[in-house]
Amino acid sequence: MSIDTSCSSGHSKVKIRRNVVFKLSTKVKSDRPVKLLTKKNCKPQQNILFLKTHKTGSSTVQNIFLRYGDNNNLTLVIPEKSNYFGYPRHFNRRMLHSKYRQNSSKIQNNIFAHHARYHYKEMKSIMPRNTIFITILRDPVVLIESLFSYYNLKKIYNETSSISFLKNAFSTSLNISAYHATSSQRFLGRFGRNQMSFDLGFSVENFDNLKMIREFIEAIDSQFHLVMIADRMDESLILLQHTLCWKMEDVIVFRHNARRTSEFTSLPKDLQENIRIFSIADVLLYNYFSDKLNRLIEKFGKRRMKMEIAALQNATKSIYRQCVHKEPFKDMIVYYNKNQTIDKKCQDFIISELSYTDLLREEQNKRYRFI
Repeated sequence: MSIDTSCSSGHSKVKIRRNVVFKLSTKVKSDRPVKLLTKKNCKPQQNILFLKTHKTGSSTVQNIFLRYGDNNNLTLVIPEKSNYFGYPRHFNRRMLHSKYRQNSSKIQNNIFAHHARYHYKEMKSIMPRNTIFITILRDPVVLIESLFSYYNLKKIYNETSSISFLKNAFSTSLNISAYHATSSQRFLGRFGRNQMSFDLGFSVENFDNLKMIREFIEAIDSQFHLVMIADRMDESLILLQHTLCWKMEDVIVFRHNARRTSEFTSLPKDLQENIRIFSIADVLLYNYFSDKLNRLIEKFGKRRMKMEIAALQNATKSIYRQCVHKEPFKDMIVYYNKNQTIDKKCQDFIISELSYTDLLREEQNKRYRFI
């Protein structure tokens, strides 16, 4: 069993198993190409849908949008409870707070940045016409390792380490075939095979249908204005800034819900290949948009990108020194201890997703008198 998941130009052969070869066109039709708003007279975009994907750095990026909405008095689409909209069911407008639905003609939603399983028509129906659609992807092999480590599956399945669990799960074609057969099964009803594609609304019944995978990638390409790549976060943040015509300070961010670098496990190459076979939809999705990001960087200018990244990193370090005392480590996740003289600006950078969501929900409910 072998796989070639290159997706660089023209048509790419994808061999999932012996005698099964498919040509995936990378020249998809996109009616909404990425436009970088680099002109001095461009107008900051304030209507944004950020589709959060699991274990891709999306909590870090989400903080950018929550801060921006908070600081600009915008209306955020916030779940009535918790930080999820009906997941793993596809999003529909009935998942909104009933009072928001009843007053939809009086309220314009500006920013959607909480977990929901993607449904283009339903999400589009509650957002303004000029909404910018953004999401983020990550190397599928790293994502699988992160999922298994974050949810500590080694303990649940009585394994000595995450890597031993992964080896047992993905070491043979027989095991992989068994996982294919049960691909609709998801841990806690949420997490499993082709996680990013699942979050983006792709049906589990089509996980092995390469024609449907191609059509799915074409749809995502046509609907999203920018697909960020977590493995190239700095470049993605610069492109995000210019896609939205924002100031650099708007995209400064600290890591959220992230593991320490030392907690990452390096996987053997044969295991990585088996994971890619298992995650074929995610691999093709990621490779396509990783290539597209490279083209955007070329268009933006590598020298200019390097200079803007340096400026962003310096600005981030400056604010970090002002706001953070140290980074304690708990349950494999990095947290932030604030300095004694912290102000609201610093608080917004370091507050956790759940705490910020609760705070914004309470403030917004008071604004619209729903309590």
